[in-house]
Amino acid sequence: MTDALLELVLAEFGPGALLCWDAGGSLIGSTQAFQQLFGLADCAAAHVDAIWARVRERCERDPGDLASAFAGGGSREVALGAGETSGSRLVRLRLRRLSAPRCLSVLLAQDVTEQKVAAARLHMLSRVVEQSADAVLLTDVHFRISYVNPAFETLFGWTLEELRGRMPDILNAEPDAEAYQQGMYSKLASGAQVFAEALNRRKDGSLFHCRYWVSPLHDDQGEVVGYLGSQRDVSVQVRAQQELSASETRYRLLTEHSSDLISKHRLDGTFLYVSSSCRVLLGYAPEEILGRSPYDFFHEEDLDAIRASHETILNTKSVYRVRYRMRRKDGAWVWLETNSHQVEDPEEAQGYVIIAQSRDVTEAHQLRQAMVQSQKMEALGRLTGGIAHDFNNILGSVLGFAELARLRNAGADAKLEGYLEQIDIAGGRARDLVRQLLVFSRGDSTLGAQPCPLAPMVKEVLKMLRPTLPSNLSVRFEDAAGPLVVEIDPLHVQQMLLNLMLNARDAMPEGGEIRVVLGETVVEEACAICRAWLSGKWIELSVSDRGCGIPDDNFEQLFQPFFTTKRFGEGSGMGLAVIAGLMRSYQGHVLVSSRLGAGSSFRLLLRPAQPSVEP
Repeated sequence: MTDALLELVLAEFGPGALLCWDAGGSLIGSTQAFQQLFGLADCAAAHVDAIWARVRERCERDPGDLASAFAGGGSREVALGAGETSGSRLVRLRLRRLSAPRCLSVLLAQDVTEQKVAAARLHMLSRVVEQSADAVLLTDVHFRISYVNPAFETLFGWTLEELRGRMPDILNAEPDAEAYQQGMYSKLASGAQVFAEALNRRKDGSLFHCRYWVSPLHDDQGEVVGYLGSQRDVSVQVRAQQELSASETRYRLLTEHSSDLISKHRLDGTFLYVSSSCRVLLGYAPEEILGRSPYDFFHEEDLDAIRASHETILNTKSVYRVRYRMRRKDGAWVWLETNSHQVEDPEEAQGYVIIAQSRDVTEAHQLRQAMVQSQKMEALGRLTGGIAHDFNNILGSVLGFAELARLRNAGADAKLEGYLEQIDIAGGRARDLVRQLLVFSRGDSTLGAQPCPLAPMVKEVLKMLRPTLPSNLSVRFEDAAGPLVVEIDPLHVQQMLLNLMLNARDAMPEGGEIRVVLGETVVEEACAICRAWLSGKWIELSVSDRGCGIPDDNFEQLFQPFFTTKRFGEGSGMGLAVIAGLMRSYQGHVLVSSRLGAGSSFRLLLRPAQPSVEP
């Protein structure tokens, strides 16, 4: 192809890949771009039919008779196979005619591979957006709506034509929508993406919650050309979350304000949750218990029952009730009644947890114990009283006939006189024992009771006792600052204090100190005799020793007649029984504390005497 003719063709069709031939089919020339595209080294001496053949060879699929296809003009796209220097390409072929200055045919070849790929990608993206279940929104750089997909139209009830050119502000239903939108626009303008949930408004005015994200769109140069947003209706999830939150709030209010202890445990018993009532019931803050085993707090005597209930819960998944003692933070024991059962919990590795509801039944337990103790003491009192009455009748006959025998003998037989005197002495002791039994069973007469300051009476008893105590035993008396007056028979004070002092003496055979304290006190404790729960202000007279202490097993029997831990002949076992009878007569109570090897303390509690009313 001459330079002049090439310039003519290029001027007509522009630079690019082209091939030119005359009316006879002889090639006039081709550009280098055409040769590279079709892998032709030189087209100068070839006939156009040979070129068509070479083109068909490069095609991935047979394009047919290209010469005939272009007879009527138009264009044809062919797919060229991979060459030595490039992969498969898509080429658009167009045949053009040039009539002057010569009749020429020009084949224009344009590589449209990238265009087709971009168009296919754009078409696919368009289909994705159009068929997306999420509502998609596109705006320009000034946040004016330029496009919404069908899902958006369905969700909001607005059409694209109604929204085009408008701001998204009309969709926002937040309480301060204007400030909300301006805040979002500011973030987007700074280049940031926005992820959030908002309350939106449909065209019909109905409200719904949506979760959305908005992101800037950039061109090839990185300039922002618009903003793309996607929204999803999450009203169902928000409503479910609100209902769940409300339900959790209700149950939290129930558990946190319940006087019962609500707790959740792993299957091995480890605490996973404890309600705030544990502060009152156990003295612990919830966080002090979490992660610990409840077995750290159980009374050892209740472990067998607790383990049995634990096994039952694990094996049957049924609700099980058990009553046991638990140690408070201050060391005291509280009685709890617990209902427990196993429930599913997918958050736990084992799939199940134990839910427990525990109630403080300490007071009920003490009342039950008090009632049982009262019934037992009442029955024991009736039995003792009956025996004492019958024994007193028999004793009266024995002593009466002994007196008659002494009168009859009148000193004639000295040996017989000695025997009768021993009968009289033994009968006197028996009479004292019967009187003590009657005091235990029925109390004693309070006719001699009168308002008396206790301190002088206690000092008198201690003064009387000191000469009879061993030299290795000392007595320390601690008196209250002011006078403490109770309504009582002074002989009864003497009798009770004497019994306690003698017991303290016997508890310390190797010597020591007996501590006697008189004063006012406030108690919150159960009576050792009747098991009734005591509270309020009392006058206390206590006797403490540092002797051997009292074994736990003996506490239940301390105040029963004839119970003693002394060796045979060293005590009748009636001292504490008499105290129990006398304290019942004056509506008083006794508190006992003891520790093996450390000593014991007996505290007599009496109500203060009512002040006399002058006429």
